[in-house]
Amino acid sequence: MPDRSTLLRFLQMLDLLLITLIFGLGFAHVMELPGKLQLNSAVWLRVQQTLYNGFGPFASVAKPLGILLAWVLTVLLRQERPAGRLALLAAFCSSAGLIEWFIVV
Repeated sequence: MPDRSTLLRFLQMLDLLLITLIFGLGFAHVMELPGKLQLNSAVWLRVQQTLYNGFGPFASVAKPLGILLAWVLTVLLRQERPAGRLALLAAFCSSAGLIEWFIVV
């Protein structure tokens, strides 16, 4: 069984990876926007329905898991300063990002 420090480091790196990949999905949309704005509505719809089929299944697992890990880390690090406060901020921001996505999208 790994010690607490190794487990915390693993959870931190896994959470960082998941959240980074989720940000990457959003950044991909931003970078594609200039090209998409040049498409007519029929082509735009076809692009949306074919190219992004993989986004939903991946994000529907990665985002909740990233948020859950952020809250787990908050609990595990609650006695350590400043790590506990930073973990709480990360968990709050991750959760707020999902809420914002539901409101906007």
